[in-house]
Amino acid sequence: QEQDEPRTTVSKKAKPREDGHISAEKMSQDLPTKAKSSTAKASLPKYDPEEHYADAIRVFLPSDEYRLKFITTVASFIAKDGSILERKLIEKESSNPKFSFLTGDASVPASGTNGGTEADRRNSEEINERIFYRWRVYAFAQGDGFDSWRTEPFVMVQPHGRFWIPPSLDHEAARREEEAAKKKEEDILAKIEVRKKLAGKKDFMTGRQLEHAKYGSGAGPSSEGVAKLTEFEMEEFNILLKEKLCASRDAICELMAFCFDKSGAAKQISELLREALLDDRPSVSVDTRIARLFLLSDVLFNSQQPGVRNAFRYRDAIEKMAPAVFESLGRHEKGKAGRMTMNKLRNAVSAVLSAWTNWSVYNPMFLDELYARFEGKDVAAFKEKQAERVGKETEEESAADGAHDIKEDEAVETPAAAVVGKPTGGWSNAEIIAGEDVDGEPIENEDGDVDGEELEDDVDGEPLEDDAHDGEPLDEDIDGEALDDVDGEPL
Repeated sequence: QEQDEPRTTVSKKAKPREDGHISAEKMSQDLPTKAKSSTAKASLPKYDPEEHYADAIRVFLPSDEYRLKFITTVASFIAKDGSILERKLIEKESSNPKFSFLTGDASVPASGTNGGTEADRRNSEEINERIFYRWRVYAFAQGDGFDSWRTEPFVMVQPHGRFWIPPSLDHEAARREEEAAKKKEEDILAKIEVRKKLAGKKDFMTGRQLEHAKYGSGAGPSSEGVAKLTEFEMEEFNILLKEKLCASRDAICELMAFCFDKSGAAKQISELLREALLDDRPSVSVDTRIARLFLLSDVLFNSQQPGVRNAFRYRDAIEKMAPAVFESLGRHEKGKAGRMTMNKLRNAVSAVLSAWTNWSVYNPMFLDELYARFEGKDVAAFKEKQAERVGKETEEESAADGAHDIKEDEAVETPAAAVVGKPTGGWSNAEIIAGEDVDGEPIENEDGDVDGEELEDDVDGEPLEDDAHDGEPLDEDIDGEALDDVDGEPL
C-alpha cells in the first residue's frame, strides 16, 4: 500500500502536519520526557491492526547494503548532535545525491511495492530512504542500537499522530549487540565498585588529603618513606608483581608507577622488591627474573627525577640490595640455565649495568664489583686488584703532573741572555736579537742590510758564491727535464 512521506524541514518553529509527520529536527527537540510519558501513554489508543494499519507509516530497510549503513551512520550523528548538524549537511550537500534522503518532495507517495515504471520505482526507493532516516534518528534518540531496536508500533507525535511500524529485526545481530552492550555495562559497574572501594579506603578525602596520604606532608611516616601499604594496596602490588609482570614495557611501567604513587611506603616496597629479586626458586623462570631486574632499573632511573617525594630512597635501597641481587642472578645463570638462557640473562645484566654507567648514578668501581659478583669472581681479590690498579694510575698521573710542573718552572727561570743571539731558523723574536732596533728606528749595525740591501755575509755558514746548491750544479736541469721550454712555449 502507498503512504504519505514525512515533511522535511529544518526550521525550529516547524510543526507536525495533521497527518502526524515531522522533521528530524523536531524529533530531536520534542521527544517525550519521563514526566509526560505516563500521561501520554494513557491518552494514546492501543495499536489495532485492523483500524490503524492502513494509515500507519511503515519503515522499510534500504535494499542496498551501502545505503543502509550510510543512512544509519548519518542518523546516529544527527541524533547525537541535533538539528545544527542536519542543517549544515543540507546546506553543504544539497547537490549531492548521496544525501538526498535529507530533503525531498513530500507529495510523492511512498510505497512498499515497486510501482510501474523505473522512475516510479526510483522515487519509491528515495521516499522509503527518507522515512527510514527519520525513524532512525528517532530510534537512536530513544536509545536503540544499530542492530537492535523496538519493533512494536508507536506514535511519534503525540497525541494525534499516526502510528509508525518499525522494520523487522535480524535477531542474531540484535543478540550480539545486546550482549556487547551488557558486557560494557558490567565493566562500567565493576569500575564503579573499584572506585567505591578506593573511596572507602580513603574515607572520601579531598584531593589535597589524597596527596598528603600518598606522599606525606611535613613530619610523619609518609614523609620519611616508612609508611605501610594497606591490605588492599598489598593485594594490588602482589597482583602486579606475581601475575602481571613480564618483559612487556607496559607491565613494567604499571608496577613502576605503583611504586612511585605509593612512595610514602618506599622502604616497605624496596624490601618487597628485594625479596622478589632474590627469589631463586625453581618455579621462578629466567624471564621473570629478567623482568624484575628491568623493573629495578626503571625504578632506579626515575628515582633521580625531581618532583616525587621519597624517590631518592629507592636509589639508596637499590644500592644496598644490588650486590646480593647480582650475586643471586649469577648463581642462577651458572647452576640452572642452559646456554641460550645463560646468554639471555648475561645480555640483560650487561644492558642494565651499561645503562647505569651512562646515567652516572653509581661509582664505576661499584658497577664493576656488581658485574664481578655476577661472574662469580672472588670479590675480595677483585677489590684488592682494583685498588692496586687505581693506585698505580694515580701515581702515574701524579708523576706526569710533576714533570709538567718542572718543565714550566725551568722555562720561566731561563734568562734572556742565555738564549743564543744568532737565529737558527727563518723566524726569531725581537727580544732575543742583541742590539737590534725596533718599531721603525734605524739599525745602527752597518753590516746588517735590510729591505733590499745586499747581504755581504753568508747565511747559515754557506757561501753564496759557488755555482752549486746542495752539491748540485745550477746549470743542470731539474728533475731531468729541459728548462728551454715551459708548457710548450720556447723560452
